Amino acid sequence: MRGFILTMVMIFIAFYLTVTQMFISMESFKRDSIIHTMIESAKIASVVNLDDSARVEENYVDITDVSFEEGFEKLFHKNLNIKVGIKDISYKYLRDQNGKIKAVKVKVTDSHNAEYQTVLKENTTDIKD
Repeated sequence: MRGFILTMVMIFIAFYLTVTQMFISMESFKRDSIIHTMIESAKIASVVNLDDSARVEENYVDITDVSFEEGFEKLFHKNLNIKVGIKDISYKYLRDQNGKIKAVKVKVTDSHNAEYQTVLKENTTDIKD
């Protein structure tokens, strides 16, 4: 009888560890999926929403913040491959001395108040030597 109790305790511990590992893996996949979608959407939105009228000078592009935000939100909701309620999307811009966007910090808050953030830094300002 003693061997039976020890076997049952070991089975219970193994089951508990397996369930815990599955839960941790699912949460990790969710976080990584949201952040990866944020990065992809930000890169695509930055390229799609270039201000073509600013392409007068060679090696110079300009991104407007309003069109970037609209494009990012549309692409983010379209490309998100898991079910999660998005509560808020906030943006913080790093600008150069001329007011042009150098980098964008995007922060997404889901319905459980978990925050996911990424920074998009692309060479979108004047790159003259």
